[in-house]
Amino acid sequence: ATAKKAKTEIPHTLPWSDNNSEKTWQFISEMERVSNFKVLFGKTDKKDNTSGETRAGLFKRITEVLWPEYFAIDPTTLCDCTKNKYDSLVKKYKAQVARLQQTGGGVNPNEPKEDEYGFPNPNRYWIAEDGPKEDTPAHAKNLWDDITQKFEFFPRLHRL
Repeated sequence: ATAKKAKTEIPHTLPWSDNNSEKTWQFISEMERVSNFKVLFGKTDKKDNTSGETRAGLFKRITEVLWPEYFAIDPTTLCDCTKNKYDSLVKKYKAQVARLQQTGGGVNPNEPKEDEYGFPNPNRYWIAEDGPKEDTPAHAKNLWDDITQKFEFFPRLHRL
């Protein structure tokens, strides 16, 4: 008698968090690829050529990379799951960025953007794509640390 191979099924919830969020980190790495970045977030330089790829095509390609063991079973559903993960990450990222920009989050909206000489007001701050610098105010660094502790993907998404 021959043993039947068990049919692989797509889990009800994809294991994005397993193995220290290995699949989520891999997904973010895929987003960081220049050609993928252009499709997801637009060109960084107007001189850049567009890739010609659609978002749907991109999510299909990335999904096949992330979940090859499930892709052949139901690529449409799986692509929807990947797009939902993207939407979820972006939504969480935007919520945390809003914390950096609101009262109580370290920025007083009543503070002018510039001092009387036209220089950036030291009571307002901007955290660059690679995180706080030596001259970032302590309250901004503390807020950054709080955000990254609660949402570990924030620094990489902030760079995007």
